[in-house]
Amino acid sequence: MELVAIAFKEGRKIPMLEIAKAVISTQTGVEHDIFGRPGPRQVTVLSKLQWLDACCELNTSIPWLARRANLLVEGVRFNADSVGQYLKIGNVILEITGETNPCKNMELEYLDLKRH
Repeated sequence: MELVAIAFKEGRKIPMLEIAKAVISTQTGVEHDIFGRPGPRQVTVLSKLQWLDACCELNTSIPWLARRANLLVEGVRFNADSVGQYLKIGNVILEITGETNPCKNMELEYLDLKRH
């Protein structure tokens, strides 16, 4: 698995900001992210392969930032069996706690995106 991109959101309904590197901790998640507090949804991770699959099903190309995830990774697919497993990205170890429910902002990016 390889880290492809990093992003954070400063507030609700504000576009994601893509950055080259980030500080990730148990206190802040991805530093400066609005949701970066302790809890099960501290850092969100998106599989590039699964994102491309969803775009293919919709017959379009949508920037990964529309999914509003913090980390884009390559070489892995997530499923229900992934819950409880750990991802090592650089010197950070993340526990997979579940799938993040899509937000309303995704639907603003592309109709029907939340269903994929």
